[in-house]
Amino acid sequence: MATIHYRTLNMQLKRAIVNRSLSEDQLREAAENVKAGNKKTMKTINIAMIICAVIFLIMFVPVIRENGDPKFIGIMLAIIVGSLAFVYAVIYELMVGVLKGQFNKAVKKGYPEMAKELKV
Repeated sequence: MATIHYRTLNMQLKRAIVNRSLSEDQLREAAENVKAGNKKTMKTINIAMIICAVIFLIMFVPVIRENGDPKFIGIMLAIIVGSLAFVYAVIYELMVGVLKGQFNKAVKKGYPEMAKELKV
């Protein structure tokens, strides 16, 4: 059976933030770890999306050669670009957005005075 994987904030860290169990330095370190992880994930997502776009374009070249109708080519390109944009948005939300939202929400609850400073 297929499963959908997504990144979430560690429950122990989330509880520690909400309960104000961390020092300010530990909280800053956690924020930096989340930012670094998101940066690495975004780099990977971007590389994967570029590879997908190149594959789609390579598959699209024979279609252009067979059917040179500009209207058809425009529709096909719009479908490809729309599909890639949708997939990118879903992957971004599952791999980065959920984690960012959980961290920011936990900081807002536990350390409201630092919420703006530590927003991921």
